[in-house]
Amino acid sequence: MASTVRLTRRGRRVLTAGAMVLIALLTLVITVLLTRLAHAAPPAPSADDRQVHRVLVVQPGDTLWQIALRLAPQTDPRVTIARILAVNPSARAVIQPGQQLVVP
Repeated sequence: MASTVRLTRRGRRVLTAGAMVLIALLTLVITVLLTRLAHAAPPAPSADDRQVHRVLVVQPGDTLWQIALRLAPQTDPRVTIARILAVNPSARAVIQPGQQLVVP
């Protein structure tokens, strides 16, 4: 014989309040965990991130193509030029004598 459980109005309120407290505690725990993850230390830089950059002063008659060929003769000059322009956001395709370029 199966018996059924009947809750009074007060019992339903207690269960509802308990569920709300449980939800609030879970929300608090999740918030604390996400906050700690957001403020965690960034990962250590990899070997690729620690590239050493040099500063090159543009000489009269220099072009980005010539500089790229001098820096990486075995690499496609367009790739080297793209890298130079990526680390020099203010640089343009036309460079001026005396201009300083950071080169990878």
